[in-house]
Amino acid sequence: MRAKATFRAAATSLIAVLAAVLMVGGPAAPAAAAGSSNTLCISQDASGRISILAGAVLQAGPVVKVKVASAYSQADPEIFQLRNGATLAQMDVKITEAGQGGQVAADAMKWFLQNTTFYGGLSAQGSVRFDLVMPPGNYYVAQLRPVPANNIWPSTTARSFKVSGTPRAIQPYADQKLTMTDAGGVDRFSWLSTTGSLHNGPITIANRTGGIGNPLGELHFAQFTQVAGSTTDAQIQAWLAGGPPPVFVGGAYNFGTLSPQRPAHVYLNVPPGRYAVLSWIPDKDTGTPHALEGMYLLVDIV
Repeated sequence: MRAKATFRAAATSLIAVLAAVLMVGGPAAPAAAAGSSNTLCISQDASGRISILAGAVLQAGPVVKVKVASAYSQADPEIFQLRNGATLAQMDVKITEAGQGGQVAADAMKWFLQNTTFYGGLSAQGSVRFDLVMPPGNYYVAQLRPVPANNIWPSTTARSFKVSGTPRAIQPYADQKLTMTDAGGVDRFSWLSTTGSLHNGPITIANRTGGIGNPLGELHFAQFTQVAGSTTDAQIQAWLAGGPPPVFVGGAYNFGTLSPQRPAHVYLNVPPGRYAVLSWIPDKDTGTPHALEGMYLLVDIV
């Protein structure tokens, strides 16, 4: 399966992921009940329906603890805000356009950057756990990947919640970071760890795009896809250029979309091994998925 063909097969989604790696640590269990008053628990059932089990009203002061679990085969529940009077119905249209490639996709991505703020989520079946610093306001969680045959759209799956109070939370510390950057207009991943390697446990995932030279920045997610331990950087490059795929050995962790200058404190939990970290969201200037423009990282997680 070639990378470009994979994208075309999933092109109806803003969050296009490889069909071969749509598992995140096995089948999802329903999200647990809230352990505190500032925990947001989101569950998606096998039919795609989303429920907020806890956290309909949250506080901006403490850090918000988020748990997302999905049993839906095409899961993509994401947390976001709408700005500038944008509507969920408009989102339905722009999601479709984002999957069309070229200038249509690029213009759709500009719309998202101007009218939404994304805070993360789950871009594949399974579960994730992360902490967020959330300003006061109104929020949604919705399925972003459309499934028209089942009437699955952002507008038909959205559930709302509210964050109130005075913001004073501080981003939690983690001894490792995964960062999305766009220095010189080139989008890339980078990582840093005080232990010298990436490992399971808390990790700061941050979208640091935007600013001088690229004011809008870019939307990104982080898909950790496990590959054979012998996989080389050259093999990943060749695959993304249309060559044969590397050997996928199962195991993936899919953390959802972050808007520019948004971080999340994520609890990484994957089998130890070698991983290709990828972002498949289209570029706002070209409409091409970022991974196909070279945004990937080959890392070992111990």
